[in-house]
Amino acid sequence: MEYGSPKTGDPGAVRCQKSPLSLVDPYVRTIMSTFELFRDENKDLCFRLKTASGTVLLTSEGFASRAEAEEGIELAQRLAPEARNYERSRSNAGHSFTLQTYEGEVVGTGEIFPSTAARDKAIEAVKDLAPEAEVVGLDR
Repeated sequence: MEYGSPKTGDPGAVRCQKSPLSLVDPYVRTIMSTFELFRDENKDLCFRLKTASGTVLLTSEGFASRAEAEEGIELAQRLAPEARNYERSRSNAGHSFTLQTYEGEVVGTGEIFPSTAARDKAIEAVKDLAPEAEVVGLDR
């Protein structure tokens, strides 16, 4: 984050630099993140963890009911802080990860990232943001 307006030099103005990795800048971690409930193309309920700036970090598979989706969010919030709950992978498309239960059941899948470093920073963001993220969407 840079302080000061580029035109006036006003130290009270805040100017943010955008980059693909801005989702893990320290100031983003202090701003509210959300678990957003939504319906996918099959009309199943899903959730996604989003940063305050709208970057999607994690997306679930579909659930049959709202109660199941909310249980999935609670599970993601409990599991997210522990490093052992992440399975990292690489394919021709890029680098990705899944958040998993201790038994290996997938709770959520990360986006595809261009590098190992970007993927690992996203995992750190999920670890930091998920436990306190507010649930929004579908008339919550």
